[in-house]
Amino acid sequence: MKLKYITSLLERLILYVFTKILLHFCIYILRIFLHFSIKSEYLLSKISGLQEGVPNADIFLQIKIILYMDCLFNLIKSKTRSLKKVELSEISEKVENIVRERFADPSRYSGCRSAFSTEKALCHFIVLALLLESNYQVDAKILSQELNMPSSKIVKYSQLVHALPKSRSSILTLRLPTSVPSISSTFTKKRRSLNKN
Repeated sequence: MKLKYITSLLERLILYVFTKILLHFCIYILRIFLHFSIKSEYLLSKISGLQEGVPNADIFLQIKIILYMDCLFNLIKSKTRSLKKVELSEISEKVENIVRERFADPSRYSGCRSAFSTEKALCHFIVLALLLESNYQVDAKILSQELNMPSSKIVKYSQLVHALPKSRSSILTLRLPTSVPSISSTFTKKRRSLNKN
């Protein structure tokens, strides 16, 4: 009985160690592939930061964010109007199709973008850059250099997502809004009337 228990534990341990080794190898290969496919220096610095960490679910989430940001980066930097003609991602066709769907202008003919869709992509890029950082802070100068935009434009669009600059600094910090607008609905009115009774 003890021998079966010990062999079962040993099999589990071997499977666990093999899984960890395989996971490290897969992440190493993925990081190398991402490093050669991504053109953004900011995103490449984030990938090199991920190489130092231990592989876990958070690292996979950050890799997904970086893949999405790479598509947004290529969309923002692209000058062509038709999203069908431009390659947004060298890595994932699925992410590329999602970005094309979400950022194509619905009022125009299929697959076109407008200034609004570029601004929308910029806002998404800023939010994802804030999410990549552990303290929800990002330097507006780095983003402006990366996207070839004036830092005033980055600050303007970051304020839409409530990422406010620190005083006398170019650091944008995600902040909670001071007041939340109340939502008036029939459900809240009914609940208030029930609470009064």
